Amino acid sequence: MNNISLQLIDEQIAKLKACDLSKIEFDELKKLLKPILFNGFAMIFPSYHPPLPLFRGRVISSIRQEANTTSLSDNVPTTLKGLTCPPAETVKKFQRANSPGNPMFYCSKAPEVTIHELNLNVGDVAVISKWETINRLSVVRIGYEPEVFSNLKSDRICPNFDNKVPELAEAIQREINRRVQAFFSNEFMRKINIGNEHLYKLSAAIAELLRKELDASKFAELEKLHLELQGVEYPAVAAKGNSDNLALVPKFADQNLKLIRCELIIKINEIENIVADVSDKIVEDQIIWKGQQEKSQIFHSPR
Repeated sequence: MNNISLQLIDEQIAKLKACDLSKIEFDELKKLLKPILFNGFAMIFPSYHPPLPLFRGRVISSIRQEANTTSLSDNVPTTLKGLTCPPAETVKKFQRANSPGNPMFYCSKAPEVTIHELNLNVGDVAVISKWETINRLSVVRIGYEPEVFSNLKSDRICPNFDNKVPELAEAIQREINRRVQAFFSNEFMRKINIGNEHLYKLSAAIAELLRKELDASKFAELEKLHLELQGVEYPAVAAKGNSDNLALVPKFADQNLKLIRCELIIKINEIENIVADVSDKIVEDQIIWKGQQEKSQIFHSPR
């Protein structure tokens, strides 16, 4: 990093850690982050060529079970809007990568992760959807630190992306840069319980600043490549870091994702889900359900 000492970095990080996230304003938090972000901070932004398969889950209702029969509610989505980002006015709380009123398209690289993320109860009905990108996707990558993977008790060794761009390796490996990167990763990957969503305020601020306010011309020459940062990639907490999640901006999701298939699943006991209906046909943004059970094609076997 340039023009800032390790001592000043440590002092600024200490200030951020001492913040009362239940009281501090979001914009004030971002102001505290900027001194450690805009002083030569270096990172690598991955760029994925299409088609990149992505998976998203949404709980739509719960059913009442009697004997061996089930009756579905009327909440099954029939349009693409029912599977994409929620309306801005309905996003009332902070989430890992967004502030209230600023929804993101949360998704996973592996279908199994969507089940972990949904944390279904017996009787819950959910839609698992498979999407593919149709244009190049560039994202901020946060959370890939050995300490994070250790805390998650992951079976995966923390990936090392630093050697992917040799010309940036020296800057990335500087102690100050490593210190900031570790701080961002650990704060972003904190486990937050329901009811404490205000604790996401710092991770949301980190994600927003990294994605929206960096000088792209200084980072992997994104400007020359005519690329925009369209989201955040991070280890999936619910899957203990064994796969990855992404949070994409609504504009990219609406314009650059194609729905491939969706499956209506019901959790029938603690270990088993059934596929109650499927759709692999979209007509003018309308989801055409087949009205029949089928073997899962999103998962290797129905679960």
